[in-house]
Amino acid sequence: MEEVPDIAGVIVSPGTRESKATIATHLCTCERCKRYDPGTWYANLFEAMYKPLKAKGKLLVVRDFAYTKEEQNLTIDACDKVSKDIVIALKNTPHDFYPTFPNNPRIGHVGGHPQWVEYDTWGQFYGLGFFPCGQVEDIQRRLAYSKQNGVTGVQLRTDWEVMSEGSVFNSLNLLNLFAGAMLAQNHQEAPEKIYRAWLSYGLLNSLEAESSQSAPVPVQPADMDRFRDMMKASWPIMEKTLFVRGHVFHDDGMFPESVARAFDTMVSFHGRDDWDPGASRRVEPTEENIQAIIAEKEAAEREVGRLPAILKVEQAQLPATVKSSLKTTLDLYQLYVRGFKYCAIVCFRVRKAMKTSNAGDIRAAGKAADDLLAFRRELAARLQKTSFTHHAYWLLDVNRLDLLASDARRQLAALRPA
Repeated sequence: MEEVPDIAGVIVSPGTRESKATIATHLCTCERCKRYDPGTWYANLFEAMYKPLKAKGKLLVVRDFAYTKEEQNLTIDACDKVSKDIVIALKNTPHDFYPTFPNNPRIGHVGGHPQWVEYDTWGQFYGLGFFPCGQVEDIQRRLAYSKQNGVTGVQLRTDWEVMSEGSVFNSLNLLNLFAGAMLAQNHQEAPEKIYRAWLSYGLLNSLEAESSQSAPVPVQPADMDRFRDMMKASWPIMEKTLFVRGHVFHDDGMFPESVARAFDTMVSFHGRDDWDPGASRRVEPTEENIQAIIAEKEAAEREVGRLPAILKVEQAQLPATVKSSLKTTLDLYQLYVRGFKYCAIVCFRVRKAMKTSNAGDIRAAGKAADDLLAFRRELAARLQKTSFTHHAYWLLDVNRLDLLASDARRQLAALRPA
């Protein structure tokens, strides 16, 4: 506070396992730490920070980033033991920025503390900004809910700390930042006005690194409706691609590396049972569930195939280089969607075969692994001699497909048909 006197306060998130200072991980095995009450630990930490900040007239903001409902309650309730002045900053969904998850259950239930809400406009969980994914309608719904429940502040996340050269500022998802900013001021703002404000500002190129971006290219009024319709259509595709019946199925946009990793991601690490009891039943490897999952992935494949016809980029009054980039992005998007289709079928077919040891299930899983490798060869050929920003190769990593196929075959080789 002495060195940076104009700072408004400090935001801290000690309830997450990702923090350098937290009791959530329970890593220390000494008797004192094993016996220590986590709620007391959080309250002591918050008090130690709150007192000097308060003395300088600054804010302490506790950011909710808990992996479980229990950890979430411990951190938020600990603030009550210190001061009602502490601001509670809540993600719009629990644990992390998953657009398929329900509203954060603590929004409106923080014991009278000031509340902020945080929304990811870039897309850590919906394409890393490389693939277009409009969230205007979801942001409006979430912020309206937050406003109705006493939220007074909005934070808009524009990037991810582990990813260089990528943010909303080299992405068509800049639309979401416009939406968040405009809806934070008026949650009843007309979506049409948001789309047109973004398009009037101009398009950015997700195929290029952020530091090498050219000036945004405005879209002419005659072309705006098609860009709006393309962005509206993009989220339902991403929802059915990166999520399996609402469950997180990916490693920050990447293909799963193993069957076990995929299921651990869905039901444990990013599990939604805490926030949506019984949700994991929808991803049990039953034939009924598998058929629903295949239908979901095939629907995404059909829908992404319609995006070029929606956009009609050749008709747009744009420079040839911008048209080329848009066409390439939508082409790669189709491969991305297909990749997750093959990954999902492999994971669920193998897990079912492991559960039943049925000869038919084993054959079906083996065919799924063959199909995945055939797609892997197609994808590798498409990416050969390309030079996009590194996000493309993160999202379309053929090596991860090799790992998943090898894992599937190893699991199947260990089975003996019942």
